[in-house]
Amino acid sequence: MACVEYPAIDRPEIADLVGRIAHERGGAVINLYRMLLHSPPVAEGWRGLATAIRIDAELDARSRELAICLVARLTGSACEWAHHAPIASRAGVDDAALAALPAWREHAGFTERDRGVLAWTEAVTVDLRPDPVVLRAARAVLDDRQLVELTATAGFHSCVARFVLALDVDEDAAPGAPLPSAP
Repeated sequence: MACVEYPAIDRPEIADLVGRIAHERGGAVINLYRMLLHSPPVAEGWRGLATAIRIDAELDARSRELAICLVARLTGSACEWAHHAPIASRAGVDDAALAALPAWREHAGFTERDRGVLAWTEAVTVDLRPDPVVLRAARAVLDDRQLVELTATAGFHSCVARFVLALDVDEDAAPGAPLPSAP
């Protein structure tokens, strides 16, 4: 149960914003956005950044979703995992690769690009300042724009995880795959 009650989202003053959120999110206003609607300016900014990362960025869907799912595992965010594991599957990440994320270095099913993406994501999520070896691995598979977009993706979804965990945002009624137990 969320530690803050969800606000009414049928308020006239936020109707346009709610409409944009629903339109960009497949017709639904998920609990994350419902909670954000306590502050319409924050919800609008959040929506804009999420849309830029998810829809407008050039980073490929597989890399983006691998990064988001790794952030979900590293932070223990069941909400993030439930929403993004199914998207990762649609982007070509198989179930074995998703299951292997906690020990991605040992899993043979990841490509060189995947490994560069995962190393960078893990470093910016856990260490905040990747070391030069991780930077070289990422630079070997990503151009400047992709590296910036991957960094924004990992950082933003770390923020999402922290927000939903801190406020105990409820999982939505039709979640995707449950977050696997830590190994």
